[in-house]
Amino acid sequence: MVYEGETHHFGFTKTGGSDVLASATTSSLYISASKIGALRTRILLNPEILDSHALFVDEWIEKAALWLAMTKCRLSRYPEFAQGFSRSALSPSTDISALSSAVFWVGVNGASAQECTLTLAGLNSGSLIAAAMQVLIRALDDTDDIGFDEVVVAYDSSDGSGNEYYQITSGRYGERSRVDLAWNLGEKHVLQSTKLGYEWGGQQVLGSEGSEGFDSAICSLVEMKYRKLGAEGAQQAAESGGISFSEYETDPLIAGFLANNKRMPL
Repeated sequence: MVYEGETHHFGFTKTGGSDVLASATTSSLYISASKIGALRTRILLNPEILDSHALFVDEWIEKAALWLAMTKCRLSRYPEFAQGFSRSALSPSTDISALSSAVFWVGVNGASAQECTLTLAGLNSGSLIAAAMQVLIRALDDTDDIGFDEVVVAYDSSDGSGNEYYQITSGRYGERSRVDLAWNLGEKHVLQSTKLGYEWGGQQVLGSEGSEGFDSAICSLVEMKYRKLGAEGAQQAAESGGISFSEYETDPLIAGFLANNKRMPL
């Protein structure tokens, strides 16, 4: 079995909800514990910030997330939960009816890849190919409720000739949301023709990648606040619970990004 990009096994296992939400403060309803941990690790790479201050860095991350999501951008929660997808390179084939093999393998949300075998006759348009793929993927064994039955496959030609692509999208959101493709030796032809997979110019986007701009904003806010207060002042602010964030101490580049991601009032 060959997986796109490299030979590997899927790295996620199905777990309970222990890493879905933190519970330390009210603001943690808006950001997951796993996201807080990832941001803490990133922030503590700054040599100015002491490892011994990791606990109150967590509190600052939560409060920054609350300010970004609720006050600044009017979001229901911190935008860490995107849908993972696999998108083809541009201008893939729209006629695969005469291919010499009809098999491809797909795994979603960390599940092991399963085999899909297309009936190639009549698959001579992008929309027909996408629809046939979706039917097969949704019919795969989903005993563990991984989400095979929620996958959406689309052929997008809205940007005109030469810019068409296929996209296989997970129905789930979050850090485990992903679509992985694979093939057996001698059976690459479906993925090769549709240009799905790294080897043929495609791309894989994980659900965790949707928040990079917001992640950078939080790291910058925390680092700027720490630099402003100093180690001792930061400790005192954490102990008193008096830390807050405001428009006036936001880097102009961050402010511009947040302005472009603000929702209109409901």
